[in-house]
Amino acid sequence: MISNTMNNKLPKKYIVFKTAYFFVFPVMIIITSIFALGTLFRSAEGYHSRLIATILFAVCLCAAIGLFIANKIFEENEQYKAFSYPFMNKFSLGSITALIFLMFITLFPFYVVIINSIKTSAEANALGFTYIPKQGVTFSHFEDLFVNSTGIGIDLMSSFFNSLIYATFPVFAGVLVSALSAYGFAKLNYKGRKFVYEFMIFTLMVPGCVTMSSSYVLFDRLGWTSGVGLSLPLIVPRCFGSIGTVMFLREYFKGIPDDMLAAARIDGCGKLHIFTAIMLPLGTPALIAQFVLGFIGVYNDYQNSLIYLKYPEQYTIQLALSFFNSEYMDKALASAAAVFGIVPLLIIYVIFQNKIISGISFSSGLKG
Repeated sequence: MISNTMNNKLPKKYIVFKTAYFFVFPVMIIITSIFALGTLFRSAEGYHSRLIATILFAVCLCAAIGLFIANKIFEENEQYKAFSYPFMNKFSLGSITALIFLMFITLFPFYVVIINSIKTSAEANALGFTYIPKQGVTFSHFEDLFVNSTGIGIDLMSSFFNSLIYATFPVFAGVLVSALSAYGFAKLNYKGRKFVYEFMIFTLMVPGCVTMSSSYVLFDRLGWTSGVGLSLPLIVPRCFGSIGTVMFLREYFKGIPDDMLAAARIDGCGKLHIFTAIMLPLGTPALIAQFVLGFIGVYNDYQNSLIYLKYPEQYTIQLALSFFNSEYMDKALASAAAVFGIVPLLIIYVIFQNKIISGISFSSGLKG
C-alpha cells in the first residue's frame, strides 16, 4: 500500500522508475566498485581482463551517475519525492547496499563451485577462471562421481546414508534430552540449580580438542573403536544432547508464562505431563531450529569421523569426499562432489527456513 494517497495521481512510469532505482542503484554501486578493483590488477599473459574491467567500470559508472541525476531531476516533482512503499521507509540506501554486498560475498563461493561443476574438465582445470562456461555445459561429472568412487573402494551413496544415520537419530534424541534439561533449569525450583547451570556453562569454555584424546581412550577401553558397523562414539554421546542446545532452549522456555504451568498443576498435571503437553508443543519452533542446526553440524563433521571411522563402508559423506578429492585432481569433479554434499543441506533449509527463523528469536511465540 502506498504511504501517500496522492501518489495515485503520479504517472506509472515515475512509480516504476523510483521503485527500480531503489533496488538497482545500490547494485550498480557495488558492481562499479568491483570493476574499479579489477582495474588495479595486471592482466595475465594472453588475457585482457584489465582492459575489460576498465571498460565495464566506465559503463557502470556512467549508468550509476545517469540514474542518480535522473532521480534528482524527478525529485523536483513533490508527488514523486513523497512517493514511497512501506519497505522504502524501513531500509535506507546504505542498508540495501550493505545487504546486497553481504549477499554477494555469501553467494559467490557457491556460484564458483556450481559453475565449475558443470564446466568441461579442460575449462575447469585451466589457469584462468571463467565466470561463464565457454566450452559448453555438461552434467557428466555428477555421473562420474559414482563411477570413479567405486573404483577407489568408496561408495558415495552408502557414505551419504551413513551421514544421515549419524545426523538424524542421535541429534533427534539429543534435542529431546536437552529440552528436558532446559525445562528443569527454566521452570523447576531445586537447590543448586543456579550452581549446576553456571558450572555447565563454564564447561563451554573448554575447547573440544582438550578432551579428544581422553574420550578416545575411554571409547577404546569400552571396545567401541574396533567395530566394523556403525560407530558408537559418533552415536551414543550425541544422544545426550549438548550444552549449547540446553542454554538456548532454557532461554526459550523461560518465555512461556508461569501462570500457564500453574494452571496445569491445578488441573492435576505432573512435571513430566507439563513437559510433554505444554513445553514441547509451544517449543516446537525452537526444537526444530536446534535439530536442523545440530543436523548441519553433525553432517559436516569431519574431525570425529576421521578419528573413529576406519573402514570405507563406515565413511560419512564428508570423509568420503575428502578421500575422493585427494585421489582425483580434477576441479570439475571436485566441484561436483561439493555440490552433491551441499544439496541435502539446502533442501533442509528450504523446508525448515521459517521454523529456523521463528525458533531463534528467544521467544515462546505467545501473544499476551
